[in-house]
Amino acid sequence: MSLCDTGGPIFQWLGDSWEQVGISSYVRNGCASIGYQSVFTRLVSFYDWIDRVINRSNYTSSTTPVTRTTAVSRPPTVYTCNSNNVSCGCGLTNVALTPSRIVGGEEAIPYSWSMIVSLRYDCLRNGNLTTHCCGGSILNKYYILTAAHCVDKINQSSILSQNITIAAGLHNLTEINQTIRRVDRIFIHSGYIGEIDLFKNDIAILHLIEPLDLDTNPRITRTCLPSRMNTKEDVMQYPSNGSMLAVIGWGLLNRLNNVKPQLMQQLNVYAVHHIHPTCAQYIGRVDVQFCAGVYDGSRGPCNGDSGGPILQWLGDHWEQVGIASYVVRGCAAVGYPSVYTRIASFYDWIQWIINPNNYTTTTTTVAYRPQAVYSCNNRNTSCGCGNRNVAFIQSRIINGDEAIPYSWSMIVSIRYNCFRDGNIKAHCCGGTILNEYYILTAANCVDQIDHSSILSHNITIAAGIHNLTEINQTIRRVDQIFIHPKYAGQAQLYKNDIAILHLAEPLDLDTNPFIARTCRPPRANSPEYVLRYPSNGSILAAVGWGTFDKLAFRKPQLLQQLSIYAIDHNDPTCARSIGHVNVQFCGGLYEGGKG
Repeated sequence: MSLCDTGGPIFQWLGDSWEQVGISSYVRNGCASIGYQSVFTRLVSFYDWIDRVINRSNYTSSTTPVTRTTAVSRPPTVYTCNSNNVSCGCGLTNVALTPSRIVGGEEAIPYSWSMIVSLRYDCLRNGNLTTHCCGGSILNKYYILTAAHCVDKINQSSILSQNITIAAGLHNLTEINQTIRRVDRIFIHSGYIGEIDLFKNDIAILHLIEPLDLDTNPRITRTCLPSRMNTKEDVMQYPSNGSMLAVIGWGLLNRLNNVKPQLMQQLNVYAVHHIHPTCAQYIGRVDVQFCAGVYDGSRGPCNGDSGGPILQWLGDHWEQVGIASYVVRGCAAVGYPSVYTRIASFYDWIQWIINPNNYTTTTTTVAYRPQAVYSCNNRNTSCGCGNRNVAFIQSRIINGDEAIPYSWSMIVSIRYNCFRDGNIKAHCCGGTILNEYYILTAANCVDQIDHSSILSHNITIAAGIHNLTEINQTIRRVDQIFIHPKYAGQAQLYKNDIAILHLAEPLDLDTNPFIARTCRPPRANSPEYVLRYPSNGSILAAVGWGTFDKLAFRKPQLLQQLSIYAIDHNDPTCARSIGHVNVQFCGGLYEGGKG
């Protein structure tokens, strides 16, 4: 394999089909150098993550769904919170709300909103790392909820170097006794595109390096979230039309003079039905967003309140029903309500992020050594078989061995202007077909793409091909990119180098005989099993359109293949190449120049 095969698959033979065990990630010291093995992403390590991406709607929680009803009548002025009976949604002091406005300003009772945090980094690009950029709320001691647009410009491959922090347990942004924690991971919802889609799915979760001291610090508490809803109709009506809500944050006091408060602000607003004229013409997706405001204008969140919570009172505590997303035409203009992310729509997504180990399966499999010709039984298997049988001879991708045409029907070519020469049809990376809508590849193939404008990049995949230039290829556009949240990039030797692409239109898997799904490893039962899969010495097949002349850097037009071996991570040729053995493995031959 070579660097130019990045994203392509490596398979093992299971007796009647091919199973993909890895993704081509990188080669230290250039293409197939002597003494350095190729490094692959260990696919068995990512079973749950892949399933969460491609089967997001199929996951359920054991929590009993609850349908809530909310009174439209005004709650009392003072909200007596029962912190002895509830574990979330109560501040250190009781909330007291009066008719007011965030734009124009009403100060909250100090420490009455103990679930809010200030998100800080150099968002103004003036060198100030303590700038208050957005609000957020505490999910638990390690996780913070905020808006995706608050963090979508942050380089995910170098989060720690950007010194992103949150400040908790504070009322005044400049007070001394605030709790500071650094952010080391950012989870942006995979369906978020940005402004071009009116901030649909504007939700993100931040992971903290060190936990918050929720048990000992009375000024810090968790936010409460809605329970899982029974139906989409329940979600659409939550919060209900006319509900009185509370918006909090450190937003602009005066949009003309750009004055920002140092003290926590609060405001009473009302949920506005999506068919109301002030909401209908400006909201993007009513299933994941809702409007709130007052009808005389000049009330609602502004810059600096983005990502902060909007809450409703449930009799003894506050429940967060939304995240401040955007305001049409600037800060709370007359006739333009504020738009919030509807948290009830994201119950499962939030649970997948903060409780990733709650999903299990019991599938097992047995690996067999392959033969020279591999007779694939595509009648009995739903994946891992090409249109024709695979046949190997002693060969190498570098210096070239052409595959039997259409024998690897699960592979695709990923194309966009990766060389920045204007050619949007350039073959940039390999990938494999997970199902009719999803493609598996390496994160380093797509980590430089601006996720807020994916469609404008004209990223496509070509399936059902042997020759990169053949006429009868199936082309599909990519409209979403899911990069593993812990992907680290070159600086950390491409740890968690895995990504999934979503297609705008499905592949015709049922009718096109030249297109097939890839098979994945089963879920591992233990960390020891992960490290042995694939097992040391297993014969593997690497496939791609990689460079076959590393000196001339010429690329083949025809699909190449190579039989190599899984190399133990303790072998010197692997140990000097690999970075993270739990999520990577080596493959190649000991003589160099292969792999």
